[in-house]
Amino acid sequence: MEYVDGVSLADRRQPILTEQEALRYIQQIGEALIVVHQNRLIHRDVHPGNIFLRVRNGQPEAVLIDFGLALDFDHILTTNRTKETSEGFTPPELYAQSIPTGAYSDIYSLAATLYELLTGKKPVSALKRKIDNARLVPPKDLNPEISDRTNSAILTGMKLDPKQRSQSMREWLDSLGLTGETPQPEPTVTSNTNSNLQQQIQIWGVVIAAIAAIGTLLAGMGAVMDKLKPSPPTNPPSLSPSPISTKKP
Repeated sequence: MEYVDGVSLADRRQPILTEQEALRYIQQIGEALIVVHQNRLIHRDVHPGNIFLRVRNGQPEAVLIDFGLALDFDHILTTNRTKETSEGFTPPELYAQSIPTGAYSDIYSLAATLYELLTGKKPVSALKRKIDNARLVPPKDLNPEISDRTNSAILTGMKLDPKQRSQSMREWLDSLGLTGETPQPEPTVTSNTNSNLQQQIQIWGVVIAAIAAIGTLLAGMGAVMDKLKPSPPTNPPSLSPSPISTKKP
């Protein structure tokens, strides 16, 4: 098994995380659970103690651990397995017998985890909510800084009735605005200007080099032509008629 060097979210220093930081970890774990669900498995034990933080490429990364309770989608619990639950994070269907489980079961647990990260308080047990009619305090009542969208997504993900929750992890992440797309930074005017300037400098550099090469070539051709010219005679012939000498008898 892979060794994960880090600290769990249950042991974090800050009891309340900023919404941006908490959502980053929730998205990472949610994307991992999508792969788990695609393989027809549910984790069944998602909570801050099973989420470790490590640093990769200089950035914090959340890692889901402990798949010891993972079950197949088609598996139906035939016995009461209360000892395998985590109070505050386990959905009601995992307390009962003969009730189907699915992706919505992990959604409840991840929503409860987000609740705890943003409020610093563990949500009331699903069992107490169902049997004792205990009230789940909306997270925004405990932390007014939480956005309405995140508050609503948490409450939807923690519905007691599985049919009232999001039916897929992708759907629930979308309700949080976590589409899984990494936004690409838009180029700034300064970077475009610098890029254009660099291109112009490169072009002019090529032009200047070409002109210099042509000049060198022409100079070389001139030297060759000078060498090919015939040398002028040392004593050029006179064009005037030479005098005729006569002898006297």
